[in-house]
Amino acid sequence: MTIRTRRYDVLDRTRSEWLLRGPPGRSIARSLVWMLGSPRTGSTWLLYLLAVHPRIVPIDEPGIGYHLGMFAADAMGAHPWAFEDARLLLPHARSDDRQYFFSRHYENVWRPRLRGLILARMQAQLRTVAREKQTAHPIGVIKEPAGSQVADFLFTVLPESRLLFLVRDGRDVLDSALDAVRHGSWLADQFGATADLSPEERLGFLRAQAHRWVARTGSVQRAYERLPDRQRFLVRYEDLRVDTKKGLREILAWLGLDYDEALFGERVAKLSFEAVPEAERGTGKFTRAASPGMWRQNLTATEQTAIAEIMGDALAALGYSRD
Repeated sequence: MTIRTRRYDVLDRTRSEWLLRGPPGRSIARSLVWMLGSPRTGSTWLLYLLAVHPRIVPIDEPGIGYHLGMFAADAMGAHPWAFEDARLLLPHARSDDRQYFFSRHYENVWRPRLRGLILARMQAQLRTVAREKQTAHPIGVIKEPAGSQVADFLFTVLPESRLLFLVRDGRDVLDSALDAVRHGSWLADQFGATADLSPEERLGFLRAQAHRWVARTGSVQRAYERLPDRQRFLVRYEDLRVDTKKGLREILAWLGLDYDEALFGERVAKLSFEAVPEAERGTGKFTRAASPGMWRQNLTATEQTAIAEIMGDALAALGYSRD
């Protein structure tokens, strides 16, 4: 029985490697770039900017991270302002439990198959889009901000992939998230916001989201620190707003791609905040303000103090001031 199992594992790995084989000498995993950090950081904007390059295949929130690492409060169906619980249902959270699907005791079985599942799925999409674009050697840029809490685990499964760490001041992230769930906003229905939040609900929501921002950011930082320079790149939303073309040139250079001024210049202008019709931007809209520092005007002194207690160390580690 043991011999059969080992032979099966060898054959299974061989089939997987054959299935996942990309261009000669290249692994599909090396063709994947994970854009991680946090929701409300401008990730949609950046993905649309990068997608203009003929070799880049945009993959918009496939949900891998969310499925592998839900927050405990989400699993219990709690309102986002009712729980500050930032525990994650992650493989390593119950790694010693033999009953858990992702138990470390059976890691030799589930890890290669989880890797194979992710790579096979992404390869299928890369191949499809590559045929449509008529381009060779596509690079998949996977926008997955809401799944960033599993970044450190994900990169143990796909250690050859690249990480694009998109950073924004967490207080602006929370300010934007709060606007998104206000009554009448673009995300209100999902959160059941039939009326504006009370001061207590606002504070609870901000505290809960602050814990999530810290959990997501910390996970991405741990993954980032373990990767070699060639596989990681950090970009700040604030810097992209100041000089979008410079930021794009730097990202593309890191990916080994050329920057076409005519192509990207037009794209940058078309996707700028200022180009969005006034009726489609502003308070309550998906595209709200794109103005760093608005949290100072929109959050009360009590709210600012509360989230500073939770986010202060993480903000400082990313180079943001605590006040």
